[in-house]
Amino acid sequence: MCERELQHQEPTPQTLEERIYAATLALNAGRDEEALRHLTRALADDEQSGNVHYMLAVVHARRVNSEASLTHLRQAVELDPDTRASRAAIRISTASAETEAFRQIVEVPASPAGGRRRTRGRLFR
Repeated sequence: MCERELQHQEPTPQTLEERIYAATLALNAGRDEEALRHLTRALADDEQSGNVHYMLAVVHARRVNSEASLTHLRQAVELDPDTRASRAAIRISTASAETEAFRQIVEVPASPAGGRRRTRGRLFR
């Protein structure tokens, strides 16, 4: 009983926000399997979360699963168009970043006038 009490166990995340937070901590610590478990549960909670899809894209890119990574990145951009602009600078993996499919997903479309457009205070071409 003493040994069990001495072992520190993290509480199991119960809400979507807790699962995203736990996945973020796991990703930052390089624990991709743990992050994937939390994100899979988070996706079951909310399939329309652009943030969860983006984080799944990151996990799959780190695991060199380009197809799954691009699928989740595409879904993240569809759910939250600001994902394209705010996260395009973050290359989720050098392997994915160099593919044409990745460039198509994160490419910011030109405004109808062909000029520049603003997205959340940033100027994009």
